[in-house]
Amino acid sequence: MIAVSPTSTATLDEEDSNFKLLYGSQINKSFAIEFAYHDYGESSLSGTTGDIFAIDEALFQFIQDGTVVVSGDSLAISGVFTHELTPSISALGRVGLSMWNAELEVSTSNASASLEDDGTDLLYGLGLQARVGSNSWIRAEYEGHEDIELLNIGFITYF
Repeated sequence: MIAVSPTSTATLDEEDSNFKLLYGSQINKSFAIEFAYHDYGESSLSGTTGDIFAIDEALFQFIQDGTVVVSGDSLAISGVFTHELTPSISALGRVGLSMWNAELEVSTSNASASLEDDGTDLLYGLGLQARVGSNSWIRAEYEGHEDIELLNIGFITYF
């Protein structure tokens, strides 16, 4: 995980929301295949000339007033394995691939630039789901890949 922290008056905003949409197919009682789109939202770091910030313990300094914005999204396919703990609660594990895209935008009063990167990483997750109807579940899951770690809480329904 990349750690960014302002060390003076620079401002780090990581309060954006994110969302995940998924579509899956239950193969049998213990295994499903899920396809997902995940929008990770955006984070920004703003500073004025002289402000200092750290990225993974390395120090950097704004040489001009500016803002750095990072955003990303991904498409994923994964196998989801479930194990019934009680008739209404199941544990789950996930393994799959995440095809991600990230964008970095830097802007100052004089110039702007952007950079994109993408890749494919192993996706993994662990969680619990509770039945709330004959075909519906509430799911809480830790999910991660490369530099992204998330705690998802969602509603799943089968048609």
